[in-house]
Amino acid sequence: MDNYTSSKLFVLQDNISLYNRVKIFIWDLLNFNNNKTSSIRLDYRNYSTFYMSSIYFTDQEINYLLSFIDDTTHLTLKETLHHLITTKLNICTSHDIAPIIMSFFSIHKNFQKDLVFKKYLKQFEKNFSKSLPI
Repeated sequence: MDNYTSSKLFVLQDNISLYNRVKIFIWDLLNFNNNKTSSIRLDYRNYSTFYMSSIYFTDQEINYLLSFIDDTTHLTLKETLHHLITTKLNICTSHDIAPIIMSFFSIHKNFQKDLVFKKYLKQFEKNFSKSLPI
């Protein structure tokens, strides 16, 4: 990992709220097919960019996250996801998109087992449920 990427990643990881929302977003991508709440959140704002919507992030945060650069390919996350979507016929959120995002943000495979993450997810789900129109 080069200095630019590592320092940018450290800044992201220091922003606990944003970093946890990235993990929730990934959790939803991984659970899209078997968790109704995940599916609702990902589909709730169908005009979103790569499923990144105001459910999870502000527009500024989306631009920030999409600007991360991969050390190997030297492509941004936005360019990488765009390439995936334009070259692959059938895209699976859990097998195609989630692993790319996990790699860009150095999120380990078993992050969802972390107790702090589970607590944050529970609160996020509670807040999301409150925000839905009745």
